[in-house]
Amino acid sequence: MSEAPSQSNLLEASINHRYPHFSVDVDFRITSDPVASQPKTSWTILFGPSAAGKSTLLRILAGLATPQQGRIILNGQTLLDTTSRIVIPPGRRDIGFVPQRAALFPHRTVAENIAFGLRHLAPAERTQRIDEMLTLVDAQSLRDRKPDRLSGGESQRVAIARALAPRPRMLLLDEPLAALDAAAKPQIIHCLRRSGIPILYVSHDLSEIWQLPAQTLLLEAGRITANGPLQQVLAPHRETLLTQLQ
Repeated sequence: MSEAPSQSNLLEASINHRYPHFSVDVDFRITSDPVASQPKTSWTILFGPSAAGKSTLLRILAGLATPQQGRIILNGQTLLDTTSRIVIPPGRRDIGFVPQRAALFPHRTVAENIAFGLRHLAPAERTQRIDEMLTLVDAQSLRDRKPDRLSGGESQRVAIARALAPRPRMLLLDEPLAALDAAAKPQIIHCLRRSGIPILYVSHDLSEIWQLPAQTLLLEAGRITANGPLQQVLAPHRETLLTQLQ
């Protein structure tokens, strides 16, 4: 009997960064399972209270901030190694990033926003990829609209489509549903799960993530205090969940 393929490291990170009144000091790995074929298995939740350092950590992983000390490896490629002075810029990390509020280009249409990271493609390929992304996030009817004519949920769907369009190796989401009403959230979660891209999803809202089949990193005061299956890691926080659902 042949052995089943073992898990491989998707992302490895060791980061130490100190601010005057706060520090981020983490060392973790996110693994990918070559046997798994469902996109939902590629989700990791970065969970923690406000001011735990979640957004800071995402910005460092995306290359938008450089820690005093750190090493980041994605799919075997070193993106950051402060000891060796390796710092790959954000645009070359092959990582998509969606902040809490959609930062769309106001003077561009939805299609033009999605096309922003596709300038390397031939026109026909670019158009095809835009159409694929519009279909993925159910935004075909929004194609020619400018951002000022979009609702909050529509804007966030377009921001996700823009981040996914270049086919990144990983997508970082910084509480992308926090500003949306409850009715808009399931649709965006559904779009994300259909994408098949590995996702590191920041949240401090248990009701938003409780049913997701995902691994969880628990971040408290700038440190990873637990790592494992979501409902197992977050079981001690169930009372908070029940309060949120009332």
